[in-house]
Amino acid sequence: MPAPGFGLDNAVRILLVERDEAGARSLIEMLDRGFIIAPEIALACGGREAADRLRLASYDLLLADLDSLCDLSAEPEDAVARLARLASGSLVVVLSDGASVSATLAVLQAGAHEHVTRPVDGAVLSARLGELAHRHGRALAGAFRGPAERERVAGLIDASSQLQTVLDFVARDLPGSAENLEGVARRIVAMFDGGETERRAASAESPMRPAVLPMWQQEQRIIEEAIESFAGNIALAAAALELSPSTIYRKRQAWAELEGKKGAA
Repeated sequence: MPAPGFGLDNAVRILLVERDEAGARSLIEMLDRGFIIAPEIALACGGREAADRLRLASYDLLLADLDSLCDLSAEPEDAVARLARLASGSLVVVLSDGASVSATLAVLQAGAHEHVTRPVDGAVLSARLGELAHRHGRALAGAFRGPAERERVAGLIDASSQLQTVLDFVARDLPGSAENLEGVARRIVAMFDGGETERRAASAESPMRPAVLPMWQQEQRIIEEAIESFAGNIALAAAALELSPSTIYRKRQAWAELEGKKGAA
């Protein structure tokens, strides 16, 4: 269960600093799988944007790619120190592609709580963040999925193609434990089992009825049109739609996986 302070209406707030879109997408997917309740992730493409966001809002976790902070300061440890001061009260974790004792010491001395080197597995990252939060007495320590929770969700996804399709859409967005997800997923599958035959019959009875796209397809059209109107800039499209960039990344990933399954079938 989440720790006190992290209920169904109060997800963990994360500021992710990553200038590489593919890297950001990968980290967002890792973080989504690691928490019992899908976290609220704000994405900053550089150190200056991260500093601006920290002046306006507070976050439970600051997860920053070291190379993405170069616009804030030419010295990496100085950039980390500036953000750490602005993020007082947050858990500060720095990511980098290189591993060295001197780099780790510099980052920690600058005010970070941890230095994580890539590549890193999602389960390992979640475990390290959970241990770190517990060690420093942060409330988000209880918001991570434990090994048993992760195994149960993985088992659900492997149980059947129907459950896998449902969980692709809801597991990252619905709050709750594996038990909650299992109950919701099975109810949805039961509700729509055989629904395709009923839809075809209804369509045959009223051939003049205008076609109505499923909600997810309408949502996909709106989001993709917004991204196109901003020349592919997801951050601007998200702001116009009043969504977080992480929500758009999650939804696009789910749509791509669904279309891939349809193509394979």
